[in-house]
Amino acid sequence: MDNRTAKGLHWFKTVMMYAGFFWLFKLIFGLFAHNPGYEVAMALMSFMGSIFVLGVPAYAIGWMTAAPSQQEIKTDIVSVESSKSTNASAQHFHSSVLADTKEKNAMGRSYESNQQVMAADNAFSETDDEIEIRLYATAAEELEKKLVVKGLWTKFLVQTNGDENATKLAYLKARFIQLKAQEDSKRASLLNEKRRKILEDEKNQSEIEKAKQSQQILEAQDQKQENQIKEKYCLGHNISQAEIDFLRKRGATWYM
Repeated sequence: MDNRTAKGLHWFKTVMMYAGFFWLFKLIFGLFAHNPGYEVAMALMSFMGSIFVLGVPAYAIGWMTAAPSQQEIKTDIVSVESSKSTNASAQHFHSSVLADTKEKNAMGRSYESNQQVMAADNAFSETDDEIEIRLYATAAEELEKKLVVKGLWTKFLVQTNGDENATKLAYLKARFIQLKAQEDSKRASLLNEKRRKILEDEKNQSEIEKAKQSQQILEAQDQKQENQIKEKYCLGHNISQAEIDFLRKRGATWYM
């Protein structure tokens, strides 16, 4: 039997005992009255009525004012632990969402760099021979479509005294050297961008890891503080308004 039921029954028995004594004296005096049967019946009926009028309210008052039993305290602690676990899971999920969001933002900021790195990878996939063939083809296509660099073409036309075939040969060699220089500059720029992107990704990843570690440290500190407040509360000590505000911020409800 728990403490509440025991105290409720104690109050019920005490009140009914006093009521019984009263109606017992009433019954005894009734035996000597002018109509003893009527007096006895009224005493018995009044006693039965006092069960509902006095006994039941007394039981309710005793039940409500009783201190909780050890079993009830254990049940409350289990409920608190379950609530804490739920809150911790929700906060962990919230932290994970924040970390994922930060990671996605970092990926979004480096989208353009990713495209440039892909271009660098494609450029570096060619061999030197393939690059030379492509550049000579570009120079030859300029000749076929008459899209030559006028200054360069005129230079060799003068040097060869108007010999068109010699001019074409000289132009192709010189134009290849120009295109090769441009290609080398482009490849160097893409290589530098690729290196910069790798360093940026490493930095972003490091920042994300640091943010996760900081969040875990803060969560551990808050959990330790909540456990200290709970221990204080279970020992019967009052908790301050600052501690209540802290628990509200944590989403805890066990102290209410």
